Amino acid sequence: MRDLRILAFAAFLVVSARAQNDCGAPTVRVALERFSTPFEFALADDATIGDTTATFATFTKGERLTVRTAGSMIEIRTPRLRLMGTSFRIAALDADAIAWRERRYRGCLEFSASGDDALLVNVLSIDAYVRGCLPPEMGYNESPDRFEALKAAAVAVRSFGLMKKRASADLPYDLERDVRDQVYEGYDVEKPLHNEATDETRGEILYHQGEPAIVFYHGSCGGATEAVERVFGSDPIPYLVSVEDGDPPNCAIKPNFEWSARFSEPTIRKRLGAGAPVVEILTTRAASGRVERMSFRLQNGEERTTEGQQEIRRLFRDEKGVLMSARFRVETVRRDGRIATIVLRGTGSGHGVGLCQWGAIGLSQKGTTYEDILKRYFPGTEIHNLYDAD
Repeated sequence: MRDLRILAFAAFLVVSARAQNDCGAPTVRVALERFSTPFEFALADDATIGDTTATFATFTKGERLTVRTAGSMIEIRTPRLRLMGTSFRIAALDADAIAWRERRYRGCLEFSASGDDALLVNVLSIDAYVRGCLPPEMGYNESPDRFEALKAAAVAVRSFGLMKKRASADLPYDLERDVRDQVYEGYDVEKPLHNEATDETRGEILYHQGEPAIVFYHGSCGGATEAVERVFGSDPIPYLVSVEDGDPPNCAIKPNFEWSARFSEPTIRKRLGAGAPVVEILTTRAASGRVERMSFRLQNGEERTTEGQQEIRRLFRDEKGVLMSARFRVETVRRDGRIATIVLRGTGSGHGVGLCQWGAIGLSQKGTTYEDILKRYFPGTEIHNLYDAD
């Protein structure tokens, strides 16, 4: 065994034989969880641990490991072995994925210190990551008429993942595993049709004028997508503009495409910090039809204003989260001449920027290719393959 004084300064990499099937592909790092230490767990698979040049140890299924942090260092200990380093990566010895807390993940699991806690990150190829994102993001339906939509989504998911990777080079991971970035659930959610869509678009990402594109997507645009600056406050981007989704909208096939939400006037008054009842509500809309400014006139003559589509969605949140969409109209129910209930009736779901997922499904069912789906929602972009020769 190597001198532990050397190991203490190494960053460890584990590569199993089966993890090589995406050899040469870019990798991404997905944060799975943070946990306090010491933490003991039993391996569900035979596994290896090593660095970029060699394997230092092989663990057998059921063997118990203890993880501890010490400042910026992390220690992994078994009854027969003690390793100390800045990070460790463990991978299944002879399997497609390694298990952690009832789920399996392609690639390897990286343990590192994060303050007083340990950080667990899944390091895997970008295409393996796409396989674990497509079903939770696009739904588990494997109807063949959705195949082009799945391919379009695979390109979008891959583009988004690598976009986040470019912005996180100095951070311990690239992506969160939930809606803060993209919903990633690992190996066990993979579906054959979704994997085929990933494989048929292997390495493909969106470009604009020779540079990787900034990519976003959402559930349903409700009739028109939104310009990025209207939602995220960035500078305008020529391919993230408002795009009409057809008449009727392609995404109108979404269940609950039309929705309503009801809020008592006292609830909204409290959220506004208002000391008097709301007597009138005025709205200002973007060209897409989304509400981007709401003025609430109060009985005492004062006015409260909420600006920004995302802020408005947060104002009208409920136990499930923020409001479905900023594309809505306002109705009021009055009692004794005063507003008692505020009713919002809208269409679509999500922020509305970029690819409309249900619109892509609708277009796919009409026979539109994934290339044309992407051109529709990201006008002026083109598809490049990471593996094409320069």
